Amino acid sequence: MNILANGWLKYQAISARIYGRSAYYQQSGAFGFRDQLQDSQVFLPIDVSKTENQIRLHAAHQYMDGSVLHWWHPITEQGLHSGIADNYLWLPFLVISYLQESDNISFLQEQIPFYDDPQTASIYEHCLKSIQRSLLRTSKRGLPFIGAGDWNDGLSAVGLEEQGESVWLAHFLYFILKEFILLAEETGDTKHHKLFQDKALTLVKAIQTTGWDGEWFIRATKDDGEIIGGKECKEGKIYLNAQTWSVISGSGTAEQQKKAMA
Repeated sequence: MNILANGWLKYQAISARIYGRSAYYQQSGAFGFRDQLQDSQVFLPIDVSKTENQIRLHAAHQYMDGSVLHWWHPITEQGLHSGIADNYLWLPFLVISYLQESDNISFLQEQIPFYDDPQTASIYEHCLKSIQRSLLRTSKRGLPFIGAGDWNDGLSAVGLEEQGESVWLAHFLYFILKEFILLAEETGDTKHHKLFQDKALTLVKAIQTTGWDGEWFIRATKDDGEIIGGKECKEGKIYLNAQTWSVISGSGTAEQQKKAMA
C-alpha cells in the first residue's frame, strides 16, 4: 500500500493527468480547469512550486466576470467557455490546499492577467471573483444553480434554464466560504470577512433544510423542480458526494451527517 500510495499513484497522476492530460476515453490533451487543478495537489508534498505554476496558469484562464474556460488547448489558447457551475470554485479550493501546505501567504498578492483582459489582479482577487460568481448564481431557496453541470459531468442538461440546483455544490461552496472567512481575517479583509460569514450562514441553513430529504441529502433539482437523488426517486436514490461533502465541509448537522453516512 505504501508503494502504491506514495509511488505509483503519484507517478500516474503526474504522467497521465498533468503531462499527458488524458483519462479513459478522453485523449484530447486539453487542459481542464477543474481537472489539472485537482491533479496538481499531488505536487504539494513533493514540489509545491509546481502547484503554484498550475494555479497561475488556471487563474490566467479566468474571465473578468469570474467564469472560466472549462478546457483549453495550449498553443492555440482556444477552449470551451461553458456554464458548468463548479469549475471556477476549484481555483479558491486549490489555493486553500496550497496555503495549508506552504503557508506562503505572499503568493496571494502575485498579479495574474485575465483571459479576456490584459488587466491584472492578485491571485486572491481572482479567487474572490470565483466565489462571488457562485454566490450570485443561487436560487430563491438559497442553493447554487447547477447550470450546465457540476462535478458530476453527467448532470449536464438538468439546469440549463438556470433554475436547477446543486446540493453537492452547496456543500463545496460552504467549505470554501469557511476557509476564506479565516483567510480574510488573516489578511485584514474585513469587507469579505463579514460578507462571507453572512453568506455562509444563509447557505448552511438552505443546505440543512431544502437539501435534506429526511434520511440523506438530495443531489440536485432539475429546472422544473424535480428532485435528483431523493427517496422518491425510482433510480439514483442516493448520491455519494452529496453525503460525504456534508461531512467534509461540516455543512450538515451532526445528526444529518450521521444519517447520511449510515
